[in-house]
Amino acid sequence: MKSDFRIQYPLWQIGSLLMITLGLFGSRGVIPDLLLALNVNNLAFFEGIIALLFSVLFIGFGITFRIRLSAHNKNHPDRKLAFFQLRPFEYIEDDEGWQFITRHASQKVYAFFSWALPTSLLLHLAFDMPQYGVVINILVLAIMQYLIYYLELRKYVQEDIE
Repeated sequence: MKSDFRIQYPLWQIGSLLMITLGLFGSRGVIPDLLLALNVNNLAFFEGIIALLFSVLFIGFGITFRIRLSAHNKNHPDRKLAFFQLRPFEYIEDDEGWQFITRHASQKVYAFFSWALPTSLLLHLAFDMPQYGVVINILVLAIMQYLIYYLELRKYVQEDIE
C-alpha cells in the first residue's frame, strides 16, 4: 500500500506547487535581482539560461507525473485515475478503514485552515506585503495542506506495515 500512487499524490502536489513558486520568483524579478547583485555582465543571457532550466524542470516534472499516473492505472485497472478529475486523487475509500483515514486526514487539514486563514488575513492587513505576497501565502498554505494530509496517511500506512 505504501507504493500506492494515491498515497504519494500529495507529494506530487507539493512538487507542482514548488514549481509554480519557482516560476513566480523567476518571473517577478527575484532571479534578475540576484544576477544584478552578483554583478553578472550578460544579464539577458543568464536570464535565458535560467528560464530554460525552469522550463526543462517543469516539463520534466509533468512528464514524470504522467508516467507515474499511467503506471498506476496499468498496475491497478480497478482503481484508475484520470489526469484531470474533479475528485482529489488522494481520497482512498476502498473500505471503511480507508474512509476513516481519509476523513481523519481531511479533518486535520480543516483544523489547520480554521486558524491559518484568519492568521494569514491578519498578517496581510497588519504588514505591508510585496505585490505577490498573497500568492506566496496561498502557495505556502496549499503546501502545508498537502503535507499535513500526507503525513497523516503515512502514519496509518506505516502502522499497517509493522
